[in-house]
Amino acid sequence: MLKSIIPSLILGLSSKNSFHFINFKESSLQELLSWIENEDDLILWSGNTFDKAFSLPIFLKHLKRENLNSFAYVNHKNDLFAYGEIVQTKPKIATICRVIVHPEKRGIGVGQEFCKELICWIQKMDKFNWISLNTLRNNLKAYHCYNKLGFHEVKVQPKARFLNGSWQDLIIMRRKI
Repeated sequence: MLKSIIPSLILGLSSKNSFHFINFKESSLQELLSWIENEDDLILWSGNTFDKAFSLPIFLKHLKRENLNSFAYVNHKNDLFAYGEIVQTKPKIATICRVIVHPEKRGIGVGQEFCKELICWIQKMDKFNWISLNTLRNNLKAYHCYNKLGFHEVKVQPKARFLNGSWQDLIIMRRKI
């Protein structure tokens, strides 16, 4: 019980609004996709995962990937506050992907608390040595969030994504478990 209250205390919310880390439910899919308002949002959130096409059926197929686990942060009414994925693409490495926070809840610590839950899930799996993730150089809030969680830069892919009218560097970050 205390674990579910801590994020609420940090964010200055009542325990009635505490968050729960759960497996993502397809019933929240329309809400999640409504957060992606334009092509820049899609690139910022998914990189090149959906560069050929993006739609509800394509995302449903994406969720069924064998190496993918999708999670959500919800309140007591099951309102969606955050979404993220953990993918295993290499032995001993878990990759955190496609983390997104409800547009009205950004900047108050929801993303950082959600990422802590993702990291805890990875640690409990007891089969990984490293956690990796990618972010864009211009996404300073995400970069600083990941840095606070112990991630450090291991590689830069210059001009990897075209966003907001210019090419952006992709930062690959990693941390030891």
